[in-house]
Amino acid sequence: MAVAFVRGVWFVFAISSIHYASSSQEQCRAMEFTPVRTFDGKRLMNHLILATEVTDREFCGARCFLEENCASYNLMTGSEAENHICELNNATHEGHESDLVNYSGSIYRAAQDACANDPCNRRGTCQVGFTQKDYRCVCSLGFTGQDCLSDIDECSEGTHSCDINADCSNTDGSYECICNPGFHGDGRNCEDIDECATNTHSCSADHLCNNTDGSFSCTSFTCKEIYDRNPQSENKAYDLVAGPEKIPIYCIMRATGMGPCGGGGWTLVMKMNGTEQTFHYDASIWTNKVAFNLEGGETGLDGQETKLPTYWNTSFSKICVGMKVPGEVDTRFIVILQTAESLYSLIADGQYRPTTSGKDAWKSLVSPPGRLQANCNKEGFNTSGDNTGSAGRARARLGILGNGEDDCYTCDSRIGFGTGGALDDSITCGNAHGYNLKVKTMGYIFVQ
Repeated sequence: MAVAFVRGVWFVFAISSIHYASSSQEQCRAMEFTPVRTFDGKRLMNHLILATEVTDREFCGARCFLEENCASYNLMTGSEAENHICELNNATHEGHESDLVNYSGSIYRAAQDACANDPCNRRGTCQVGFTQKDYRCVCSLGFTGQDCLSDIDECSEGTHSCDINADCSNTDGSYECICNPGFHGDGRNCEDIDECATNTHSCSADHLCNNTDGSFSCTSFTCKEIYDRNPQSENKAYDLVAGPEKIPIYCIMRATGMGPCGGGGWTLVMKMNGTEQTFHYDASIWTNKVAFNLEGGETGLDGQETKLPTYWNTSFSKICVGMKVPGEVDTRFIVILQTAESLYSLIADGQYRPTTSGKDAWKSLVSPPGRLQANCNKEGFNTSGDNTGSAGRARARLGILGNGEDDCYTCDSRIGFGTGGALDDSITCGNAHGYNLKVKTMGYIFVQ
């Protein structure tokens, strides 16, 4: 018997058998090739993992030992002066009897095979000679445990490679990636589906389809957008995007009854009752961004008061204002050409901003034609008399002032929306003219 210690491995050579054992704690492997598992003239086919040459016949077994997946070997012998061919196999003949064939000049040797009964449950590679059980399992990807019986849940552990827009579904030994609704792809790469471009959205003709990440939204910001897409649209409330949400807002689409404003998609901003103090010049409703009575914004030219988010969210290039005198059927309108980011931007800061509609246009809002004193004629946003020290001076958030004197100091008449001051502070919308004419009207403000 001979003994050698090479690269941390004990090689023990005996006439009856060959035994290999590792002193490395990391390997802990022992293999024994016995005479009863040695077959002259045989060769195991179809399980080759490595073919190499050796000068010493016995070192073929040593090469098998050093190859962790080796369980048997074929040795094709040559003459004493020639090298020998050493074939390392990853299985033994047990369970593969048909692969053990006659082959002249070959010697087949198999180690004790604790892997023959598949202790790794087809979920990993079984390596003979390791641990006290004479085998160890190198689990396939997706499995773990001593015998690879435990599935790894890559989804819960976050070790998957699914796209951020995909759902990870754990399977036995693996996982599946399925793109979320609104996305398409193989699950590992998911791209947004543009429902608007593919016409797979459900938006009505009244709304614009806007593609979003994984979905779409049906939006309109103004009544004119709806009208431009569908000129046959009716006067009614439409869901408009006004700030962070969509709310129903009344739209004027048809020109009938709108005077010089015509149709074309007017977006409601405010409705005010001149007999109430809700829209008095000094009321905070003009300077804040708080809606008032949203339900009133769903109806047309009626007596409900409302202030909608369109007051601070909707830009425009012209304004349509109308007044309705109590007891009359018709509402009278004029158009004010004005461009702004919102009506709030023109009014809330209290700064005077002139308009150029003219006295006659303002007077046409009230029938019989409204009355204004001959002078001053100061019109616009935040219109106020020049006597700034007087809390009772005539004022209008949108309107025109008149005075009997040749100045704007003691104005006694006004027509407008959001009014207050001389000579009747109770009129918040309509026409006040001295002590003789006091007309409180419903007021309507639309933008386009």
